[in-house]
Amino acid sequence: MAFYLKTPNSTYSIVWYKSGGIRTSTGISIPTKYWDKEKHQVTRLHPNYKEINRRLKEFVPAPTSKKEEILPFYLLWATKGTATKTMPRRGDYYSYNVFKEFAPEGTTFDDIDYSFYNNFVLFLQDRGLSVNSIGTHIRNLKAVMNEAYKQGLHNNLAYKNFKKTSEEIDSVYLTEEELDAVRNLNLCGQSEKVRDLFLIGCNTAMRFSDYSRLTKDWIIDDEIHFISTKTSQRQVIPLAQEVKDILAKYNGKAPAVNQQAFNKIIKDVCRRAGLVTSIQVEKTLGRDKVVDMKEKWELVSSHTARRTAATLLIKKGAPIAWVMSLTGHKTESAFWKYVKLSREDYAKLLKSFVK
Repeated sequence: MAFYLKTPNSTYSIVWYKSGGIRTSTGISIPTKYWDKEKHQVTRLHPNYKEINRRLKEFVPAPTSKKEEILPFYLLWATKGTATKTMPRRGDYYSYNVFKEFAPEGTTFDDIDYSFYNNFVLFLQDRGLSVNSIGTHIRNLKAVMNEAYKQGLHNNLAYKNFKKTSEEIDSVYLTEEELDAVRNLNLCGQSEKVRDLFLIGCNTAMRFSDYSRLTKDWIIDDEIHFISTKTSQRQVIPLAQEVKDILAKYNGKAPAVNQQAFNKIIKDVCRRAGLVTSIQVEKTLGRDKVVDMKEKWELVSSHTARRTAATLLIKKGAPIAWVMSLTGHKTESAFWKYVKLSREDYAKLLKSFVK
């Protein structure tokens, strides 16, 4: 059991009680300068320190009279957004429906403990979902619990220990030759727009959420200046001539294509460009490892552009730190997930260092 100040940087603060997953107000307000944060009590300098510390020692949190149910809040989160999540993502409503199949009617936030989490994962595995799909459902559940906690609907912190599962499947990148084949296709309509948008991504290493919004207004002195949609970090990257030409082609803006349509059309574009190499793909479905053979074009998506940009730069000998500054990665372990180099690629890179 511990006590702490709700607003320690203010002149006055309410003393709060914390024990396990319970957090609640004691109703006691004191000047913050009299609080001993190491002993979790009022210092002797306060004229009534004995009385206040006695009240803290004897404090018993009031029992919760009503436990809030999770399903109504999850539905709101998935369809209309909340105070800090104004735009639901594609798939949020599907995630809600999957959760609703598992969670009994009347399930409260307090019911979401580690046992609930383990059983939910088993339920998702029994549906034959991939590890990454299961991870998405767990991520969404944690987001719902966190948002509800911030709104004061519960004090259950067990969700913080839930693990978002993931596994690296055989993601691909395009070689220079394959990129040229895509670049040189004679296309029109949506296929041309998707190809051109893909080339912007391959030249910038930006995420789709960023390179699909690129405009000439972001360009200053042949550099692209922007705030990352995902990380909210300011980034600056060099402007390639090909990107400049594509923007000019579309009146100063990246061609407008939604991500779902993009991922469908770019596969067809890459198929027409001859990306038909067979690739073995291994992933977990439910509790089973599944091995499948795919042609390369089937594995290309909006994310392939970013991976292609990073990998080709490394193959050309660009310093890792420089490429990481381009992609915005903070750690090398996260960065290397985006780079796909073979043993032969590494050997070629090392040749210049071997006499």
